Amino acid sequence: MKRLLLLLLVLAGCTATPPDREQLKKDLMKTDEDFSRMSMDKGMRAAFIYYTADDVIKLREGKFPLFGKRQAFRWAPAAQARAGHPAPPP
Repeated sequence: MKRLLLLLLVLAGCTATPPDREQLKKDLMKTDEDFSRMSMDKGMRAAFIYYTADDVIKLREGKFPLFGKRQAFRWAPAAQARAGHPAPPP
């Protein structure tokens, strides 16, 4: 019985339709263009904050990683102030 179930699961996985690669390319290019447009209109920092996943992990050389969007964009308030961008709210 377990073998039959395993065989059915394997066969079910083999019948999945592959993703449409051309559509994926178009979606990626549109996202890149939207990011670039937002970066020009609202600034690069705003574009990165908008397009970064909430569960991002930011790796930093010689330091502990930062977990989550809130930590990842709070790490350099002095640099943000010099660039004219306020720190995100706590």
